[in-house]
Amino acid sequence: MNFESEQEQQWIEAYVNGTLDADAFGAFEEHLRTNSGARERLRRYLRLDAQLRAKAADVSPLIEAWRPNRLEAKPATRWRSTWLPVALAASIAVLATLWLWPQKIPISGMAQSESEETTMQGYAVVRRVLQPEWAEGETARRSGDLLAEGKLRLQSGLIQIDFFCGATVVVQGPAELDITSAWGATCVSGHLRAVVPPAARGFRILTAQGEVEDLGTEFALSVQPGASQVQVLEGKVIVHPSKGAAREVLGGDALQLKPDGLQATLSDQAPASAGLSEIRSGDAERERREFAQWEEHSRKLRRDPRLIAYYPMAAEDWTDTALHDRSLHADGSKPCDAILLGFANRLPGRFDAKKSALDVKRPDARARVQIPGEFSAFTFATWVRIDSLSRLYNALFMGDNYNTGEPHWQIREDGKLMLSVMVDDTKEPMKPGDRGLHRLYYSPPFWQDSMSGKWLHLASTYDPGRREVAHFLNGVELSREQIPDKFHIATLRIGAAEIGSWGLPFKANDAQFAVRNLNGRMDELAIFNAALTATEIKALHAAGTPTEE
Repeated sequence: MNFESEQEQQWIEAYVNGTLDADAFGAFEEHLRTNSGARERLRRYLRLDAQLRAKAADVSPLIEAWRPNRLEAKPATRWRSTWLPVALAASIAVLATLWLWPQKIPISGMAQSESEETTMQGYAVVRRVLQPEWAEGETARRSGDLLAEGKLRLQSGLIQIDFFCGATVVVQGPAELDITSAWGATCVSGHLRAVVPPAARGFRILTAQGEVEDLGTEFALSVQPGASQVQVLEGKVIVHPSKGAAREVLGGDALQLKPDGLQATLSDQAPASAGLSEIRSGDAERERREFAQWEEHSRKLRRDPRLIAYYPMAAEDWTDTALHDRSLHADGSKPCDAILLGFANRLPGRFDAKKSALDVKRPDARARVQIPGEFSAFTFATWVRIDSLSRLYNALFMGDNYNTGEPHWQIREDGKLMLSVMVDDTKEPMKPGDRGLHRLYYSPPFWQDSMSGKWLHLASTYDPGRREVAHFLNGVELSREQIPDKFHIATLRIGAAEIGSWGLPFKANDAQFAVRNLNGRMDELAIFNAALTATEIKALHAAGTPTEE
């Protein structure tokens, strides 16, 4: 098992052995809280522990059968007298270790049977953001971000928040909202509109002057210094003032809350606050504008003479059986179209219906290419929406085999980008199980469970000239590593390869294949015969980013 550090290995082993002291336990718990890869490695270790315990139970009758008093009943052969005691001693030592392991300490009070379950924190999720300007020092929120307990301070713009109880709230800046649970929040200031279906009845918004309890309806709320105004747009709510009795408010009515209680019904219109229709139409217009900008970027990019292959994945780039390569080859060579096989599906991409993406969730999904020629460097760049890193290795772009000069670009289950190129397929590998002479170049772990379902831009470069390999996430460099002399290769190739999967058997008559398909979607893949600079990769990311402005 690959641990992130020696310290992590010591923590996990001590935890399993029940020897973790209080100070180390606190540090280990904090390490797990902030590191999803560590949590996954702990789960794998615990599974291995459980499997070994089960095996121990299976062989216990065998140990009982070979107790010394039974061995004395029959003369032992030379083989038995030489090897069997050694084997039994080793087995008994292992089993005794398993049997004597103390009970494990639950993490954060979880029962042992629950300790393998992945958890996340949040009461709500950001669904849409439109033209946001955040207060100074406030963390910018994007679509897909989970919201746990805490404040949102929006200077201007709109944000749509879907609470896990079922209520949807659109907040219009300037506003300050304090998330308190999956069933409510405190509006410190500003305007909001809430849509509460029957399943979310009981959803509450608290203000300094009182509380609005929704009974399955839509209402608008405006919170100003010294007073709050609520208007029911449909259905009814119960308003609980800080002083005085609660009052039921029906659709079309409005009330004002003040420190001394409720005021008379107002005839004013609903508080000025945008709702779902406004943020949806604004979001659609933003998407239309950004898609037009991306199309212009894509038209320019396909003329880059350094491109080996380019799959924009726009609507016109697909047929039922093929994904078209749109790179313009100056030498007149044919485009390297990808052939779609099995359940390699076409799904919405970064701009929803206006853009498509390649779905390779199923292990039988295939998007196969044949890219001839020799190259002096590589840059791989793509947009991905990962549901989970459910494989040990998760393919991005993989050469079929391990032939000299061929690349393998993928993500390891702990969230590290991986790039390797076979240096010499005739030489002895560096370790058992490998094929030929090659080296893996890793980024630090970038993946967090909260990234699931979000579009990410990944890029990696392989530069024999400068003898460097670099990895990038969303235009930001993750790592840069030197290529040792032993692993230097000047001439690169691709040949037969797959996008988002890697499952062709090593031999034509071998039905077994590695399951490395990406659990997610890929959108816009570009492969260059050059190592793009950090500035160029940052520009690629910026040109294709939905900004949620």
